[in-house]
Amino acid sequence: FSSRNMDEMLQDVALNRFPSPRVQRPACPRALEAICLKALAADVKERFQDAESMRDELQVALARYSPTTTQRHLGELMKRLFDSERAAERRVQVLRARPAR
Repeated sequence: FSSRNMDEMLQDVALNRFPSPRVQRPACPRALEAICLKALAADVKERFQDAESMRDELQVALARYSPTTTQRHLGELMKRLFDSERAAERRVQVLRARPAR
């Protein structure tokens, strides 16, 4: 996110405004970007309907880049590509859990 502060970032999250994965990481494969964008779609009908569907698409996409992909490899790739985003999401969740003042 390019938000200037936490309030702005929370608003961006709520309004589903975020840069595409390839803007943040140009080396991100297009197939992985498409999967991420589908997972983050504003319209719930456009998202994966369950984790299994997302896993299946990830495995197909990763097979193109690494025929010996395992679940461990997938986890390592996702962590490497999105570790900072995961940390930001955890911070957002902590803020959302705080009682309103």
